[in-house]
Amino acid sequence: MYIFCEDRKRPITSREEGGYIKRNQRAFSGEARPGEIYTFQLCISHDEPISKVNLLFDSLVGESDLTDYIAAKHITCYNLEGIDADGTPYKHDGVTIDGYQVFWIGIEVPENVTPGNYLGTVHVMVHGEEEAHVALQLHVEGDVLSHKGYDDLWRLSRLQWLNSTIGQEEYVPAEFEPVTLNEQIITIKGRHITVDNACLPTEITSYFNEDLSGVEDKAYGVLREPITFELFADSGNSLPFTATISRENKSSESVQLKSQRVGEKVDIEHQLQVEYDGFMSLRTTLIAKEDLILREVQVKVPFTEYASRYSMGLGKEGGAFRPVDFQWNDEHQDTIWVGNINGGLACTFLDDDYERPFVNVYYNQRKRQKPIWDNEGKGRIRLSKETSGSNLFVTTGSMVINKGESKTFIINFYMTPFKCIDYAKHWQTRYYHPHENAKQTDWLTEMHDLHCNYLNIHHGQELHPFINYPFVEVDAMKSFIQEAHARDKHVKVYYTHREITNHVKELWSFYSLGEEIFPKQNPDEVLFWKAIDPTKWLNDDLLVKRKMWVEENIDETLIPAWQHDFQHGKYEGQTCASILVNPKSRLNNFYLEGLDWLVKTVGIDGIYIDDVAYDRHTMQRVRKILDQKKERHY
Repeated sequence: MYIFCEDRKRPITSREEGGYIKRNQRAFSGEARPGEIYTFQLCISHDEPISKVNLLFDSLVGESDLTDYIAAKHITCYNLEGIDADGTPYKHDGVTIDGYQVFWIGIEVPENVTPGNYLGTVHVMVHGEEEAHVALQLHVEGDVLSHKGYDDLWRLSRLQWLNSTIGQEEYVPAEFEPVTLNEQIITIKGRHITVDNACLPTEITSYFNEDLSGVEDKAYGVLREPITFELFADSGNSLPFTATISRENKSSESVQLKSQRVGEKVDIEHQLQVEYDGFMSLRTTLIAKEDLILREVQVKVPFTEYASRYSMGLGKEGGAFRPVDFQWNDEHQDTIWVGNINGGLACTFLDDDYERPFVNVYYNQRKRQKPIWDNEGKGRIRLSKETSGSNLFVTTGSMVINKGESKTFIINFYMTPFKCIDYAKHWQTRYYHPHENAKQTDWLTEMHDLHCNYLNIHHGQELHPFINYPFVEVDAMKSFIQEAHARDKHVKVYYTHREITNHVKELWSFYSLGEEIFPKQNPDEVLFWKAIDPTKWLNDDLLVKRKMWVEENIDETLIPAWQHDFQHGKYEGQTCASILVNPKSRLNNFYLEGLDWLVKTVGIDGIYIDDVAYDRHTMQRVRKILDQKKERHY
């Protein structure tokens, strides 16, 4: 086993020579400031694959005064533990090393620490036994470092952002109202939802006015009858159940209800969650007490005549109501909406194995997997018009559940409309998008002449050269935004989460996390740019260069994404070759901390998103961060 440590200024890459990797250095020293998140690397390589490799840390004790120390709880290895995008802490039971593995380690130095040397040990554990150890010395001196070092990209202190819980706090935005529960009636802004003892909605009533500018007393019913979730025996009879309901949790953001339906051969557990913005999730688990043969599991959503005017989804474009007869396939289709202007309901069908697929041209690299509703091709979704409205039937076809086995079905509902429209603000908002060749010095004058009040800074501009990493030209961007504000203009920045530039300072730290952030190519699918006629979309030179840059400089198994080649200006001759990222990982936390930093430090007024891969929970966290500004401009 070879072990050595390396300074953060020299990231260990995927293209290292064996002589550099296969060496031993069982001691490391670094220098840090009080208040800093100090980062460094520990690399382990082995001639044979090894598993269950872990690191343990001792507290760092003052060399001259043993009462001074940096506690072990302030030392973390980002490869081994963290906090996921849902705010849940986790810890890996070691990793497998096949070749070499870089571990990135962060030490949170207290602001009030006494200057001097601090000594400790990193223990390298294999299957719970110590295999080796590294002596660690950290010299602390200087003034307290502001913002933990986040303002200096070279420090890589922002790796701590991976484990952020920012935006997880309870909060209801101003346009909405807290969720209330009165017996079995749930109220959110503009809607009442009544549920039965099984937690199934019996009524959804909307009170948005005709032009959606406010809420009124007039009611618009969405459901004609209660939503049903039934199990049909092989004989064709619906199985009977006795249901009881209980309240699980209640906050201003959401209410969670739970019901237990007791049957002779199978029990059903329903969990219903309703949130302030019109989102409603129904999670249903079947638990077999005996071997069970079902003709089908069936969900029925009966819409009123009013709510049956329009429909869209499951392969059908939006417009006037159209019947649907859908069988599950590999296309990105799992949602249908039925409704009218003042009230409607979208339904998305999932299960516990759901993994967010990739979007846009990258969809074939990770497609939506068929959910339990598909049931090996037997499941169907049918939407049909009735005399008094319409019916949505979701069926699984025949299903066998063995004694003791459980099966979970998930439906996410989206009650529309979500909120009122501020027409005055809407029609007074005019955007200016500077084109690539527009001179930055002319932007504010040109947008004024065009009567625009919002400007979007896209990547590929000198103020924001690299996609989804607007942290390079901070001083220039801050100065520009201050000038824009002085002219009563507002500035948003292109900042989304689908791919990230190769210029990200944390590139090799992210790469060391395996497939957590950078997914691998799907070997069974062709990358989209290899399947098109380049003369119709990209020239041959760019197509080859895109492929070669990522393969030769990072990893041939990653998924290259957007690329921009600078033809002029400060970055002429440079290439921004981005890499596709996973839609849900700790990079979501990093992204959100970056947004918070941009709001507080640079003064941006919002973000521009043209394509986004992350989930609604992450978007809710985005909203909480942007709401910090006294005047909201998004």
